[in-house]
Amino acid sequence: MRIASSKRRTARYLALAGIATPRAWSVDAPLDPACNASAWVVKPDDGAGAVDTRVFHDYRMAEYVFQRRAAAHERVTLEEWISGDAFSLSLLCTRGHAELLSVNRQHIGVRDGQLAYEGLTANAIPLSSEMAGTCRSLAARVARALPGLAGFVGIDFVWHPERGPVVIEVNPRVTCAYPALAGAVEANIAASIVAQHFDLDDDFNRRRYAA
Repeated sequence: MRIASSKRRTARYLALAGIATPRAWSVDAPLDPACNASAWVVKPDDGAGAVDTRVFHDYRMAEYVFQRRAAAHERVTLEEWISGDAFSLSLLCTRGHAELLSVNRQHIGVRDGQLAYEGLTANAIPLSSEMAGTCRSLAARVARALPGLAGFVGIDFVWHPERGPVVIEVNPRVTCAYPALAGAVEANIAASIVAQHFDLDDDFNRRRYAA
């Protein structure tokens, strides 16, 4: 949680593990406006739900807003906009391992430069598909990079047409996908989380916590 609560810190840890993330501004390596990004995003470093997240096509304006918000002591980040389709993964994690529950399509809008989260379609991609196989591999790599992840975890990513999946953030908590999945998957997710936390065996889990 200490790592994943910061988008910039998360990106650094994942990048060290060879996982694609957006390029972000830092004091020692400011972003280059000529790096071929189609747009730029300024958002809270610890935000959720696209709150106070703005998109700029002018890098200089994005950097100005970023610097102004940082000067106001806001924990904020400036990163490149990743073009592509927005998805999320729903996982059950424990001890550096991840079980892929679903691949969800996220509905993201931009109105007057303001990013808006407009919900998701759970189980949008079949788990038997080739794309889901790539997502399963990504989930495993993220879990190894952040072995403290436990219970229900969400990974937001964009499928870039050339770079493939680019991780935007990791949510070490229940996400908006949870209620949609609760009635859509055969497993009792809450019971699985409890069983993993207390090291209960599967048979006990089925008898004691079956829905």
